[in-house]
Amino acid sequence: MNSIAWKYGAILFAVQLVLFFLLRATGLHDINTLVIISAIVQAVVAYLAIREYRISGKSRAGNYLTGVLMGMYVITIGVSLFTVAAYFYLVADPGYVRALEEDAAIGDQQEFVNPTTLTFNFFAVGW
Repeated sequence: MNSIAWKYGAILFAVQLVLFFLLRATGLHDINTLVIISAIVQAVVAYLAIREYRISGKSRAGNYLTGVLMGMYVITIGVSLFTVAAYFYLVADPGYVRALEEDAAIGDQQEFVNPTTLTFNFFAVGW
C-alpha cells in the first residue's frame, strides 16, 4: 500500500504543481478555478491508485474500506507535498500574496493574509 500511495502521491504533486504554474502563467489562478481543477485531478489520481492497488492483489475484492484509505492516503501525500512547495512559492512571490490579499473577501481581516495562512488554506481545501 505504501509504495503505491507514494507513487501516486508524487504524481498528484507533480500534476498539481504543473497545473498551478500553467494557470498562473495564463492568468486563470483564482481560487475557484484552482479548487475545481484540483478536485478533478485528485479524483482521477485516487481512482488510478485504487485501481492499481486492487490489480496488485494486495486488497481483497470488495473491500471498500481499504480502497477509501488508499485514496485518502494518496491525496494526503500529494497535497502535503504541494503545500510545502506552495509555501516556498508564496514566500518568494510577495506580489502574488498581495494580489490574493486584495481579492480576499474577508473585510478588515486582510492583515491575516500571509504565506503561512494561505498555505494552511491550500492544505485545508486540498489544493
